[in-house]
Amino acid sequence: MNLPARAVPVFLFFLLPAAVLAETGADAAPPPAAGATLPAGDAPPAVPAVPDAAAALPAPPAAALSPEERASLFRLAAGSLAKGDTAGAEIAWRRILLGDPSAADEENALLGLARTHRQAGDLVKAAAVYEKLRQDHPASGLLPESCLEHGRVLRVLGAWKLAIDQFYNVIHGTLRIASGQTAHYRQLARTAQFEIAETHYLAGNYADAARFFSRLNLLDLAPGDRARAHFMAAMSRLRENRLEDAATGFTSFIASWPDDESVSEARYQLATIWMRLGRKQDALDVTLDLLRLEHRHAGADVRAWAWWQRRTGTWLANDFYNQGDYSGALTIYHHLVRISPEPRWRLPVLYQIGLCQERLRQTGAARATWRQILDDPALQPQSAGSPPASPPPEDLAELGRMAAWRLEHLDWAEKTGTLLDSLTPPAPDPPLRPSSVASPHAVNPPSRSQPSISANIDT
Repeated sequence: MNLPARAVPVFLFFLLPAAVLAETGADAAPPPAAGATLPAGDAPPAVPAVPDAAAALPAPPAAALSPEERASLFRLAAGSLAKGDTAGAEIAWRRILLGDPSAADEENALLGLARTHRQAGDLVKAAAVYEKLRQDHPASGLLPESCLEHGRVLRVLGAWKLAIDQFYNVIHGTLRIASGQTAHYRQLARTAQFEIAETHYLAGNYADAARFFSRLNLLDLAPGDRARAHFMAAMSRLRENRLEDAATGFTSFIASWPDDESVSEARYQLATIWMRLGRKQDALDVTLDLLRLEHRHAGADVRAWAWWQRRTGTWLANDFYNQGDYSGALTIYHHLVRISPEPRWRLPVLYQIGLCQERLRQTGAARATWRQILDDPALQPQSAGSPPASPPPEDLAELGRMAAWRLEHLDWAEKTGTLLDSLTPPAPDPPLRPSSVASPHAVNPPSRSQPSISANIDT
């Protein structure tokens, strides 16, 4: 039976030579029976061997999808991606792309596939799909969003210049959008400008970053975005080592956005700037303000606020202590100890308080601090009749031993000082000053007219 030409598998067209394909048709002779001998000269030309050719060839095109099947695959892909099933979402997107989609469906499927690769962490594949969408559909209305996401992917990959180019593509693409969609795409353009400034900052171009962040303050941004731009402009100036300008920026940011989640970090940076400029009192004031304030902004991370309180306070207190300013360090430590009742925080701070008190010769206060550490429930041994309790952590146990040693040292120093005072002879009375009125029994010194005793002996 003769086989029609359309029955030949697609991949044979890539393997068979042109001469064989020309003879394949309705009149082609059937293959010889098994064991038959072909006449000389009638042997077909040899087919060149192609190793693993079938694996390298693209799969045959899938059948076109009906509108219902395509809509079902879109829902399946979106649902899988929302649940984190990136493998299932990728299969659905690729099936849509192989099903002879329309231009609009292909654009949406490519964007979905790029987002799937991005969520899966395969950023190189994501960047390639974003680029394919931009090249194959240069007039797509999805390009502003696609270029924005593409730029973020390239920035993570370290391709700073390419990322900035994609963000500029967002701005240029929004100029071609119809007037009915201006609100959405205007927001995309503002976001792209923000991303350009962020990319300059991450790339180390702090002068450009400061300029772009300062320009963002002039735009009609949401309050949170304006606060972020204000903060990042000050950070860029700090990275440029423009300390005075950075201090002005952070001070203005704290005054303008007192409830923003970055205020705690801004106070830390401002304190470090004042210390670098030699303004210790200003640094102390900023730190104490941070330690006194309670964070009332419900939308921010309270733990992050407490973390910046601890970092700022401990850094400045330790710096004061190392410079010999024990009074300033003691003031900060007294505020730090009230941040948390947790033993691993409170006991080390109490130990630093005791050290400062010793340096300031506040012996009684230091002795009370060492006893407070030793009497803490976290360091107390298990009492008789109480349920079994785990021993204190080794770091707290070591801190307790150090506090006990310092208390013994203070007692020894006091006893030794008392003993030395008892052995030291009393100091002699100071010599009397001669009175201006001569005493009747006073002996007048010899005058020039009267010979001295030594002169009489000589004569």
